[in-house]
Amino acid sequence: MKAVIDKDIAMAWKAISEGAASGAQQKLALHDLLFNVCRLREQSHVPEKPGETAFNEGRRYVGLYVGGAIDAQPAQISKRQEAAK
Repeated sequence: MKAVIDKDIAMAWKAISEGAASGAQQKLALHDLLFNVCRLREQSHVPEKPGETAFNEGRRYVGLYVGGAIDAQPAQISKRQEAAK
């Protein structure tokens, strides 16, 4: 199934992929990723459907990872890099 996507959002993602996105396009694509694709503001649990819940939690994880990277402070980033060595 192919997702239906708004023209402005599609153009924003295309511009990002080409390294030519304006600030507004970057914000639009990020908002699309976090709230439409990852669905951060929605409940992930689906009663009596553990597979769907797991899928939704995977989506949510991506959104939380991206949001955490955006909110990370430089000290947190260097600590993660040191721990990875």
